[in-house]
Amino acid sequence: MPGGGITSRNIDRLIKMTGVTEIHMGAHITEESGMQYRNNDTFMGGVLRKPEYAISVTGVEKVVGLKQIIG
Repeated sequence: MPGGGITSRNIDRLIKMTGVTEIHMGAHITEESGMQYRNNDTFMGGVLRKPEYAISVTGVEKVVGLKQIIG
């Protein structure tokens, strides 16, 4: 099962070239966390990082868009 690096820009070509019927991929978006308490003086990680109070979730619009591409 193909996976890793698959995007809306290459999924159609991948399917046509390989004939695969299943694909493993993420459709993540970043959203603001619902966290109530925020300590802006402390962070978990290095300088190059995602915003401290952001979370990664599955994007419904991305999933719908990918389904439209693959039919």
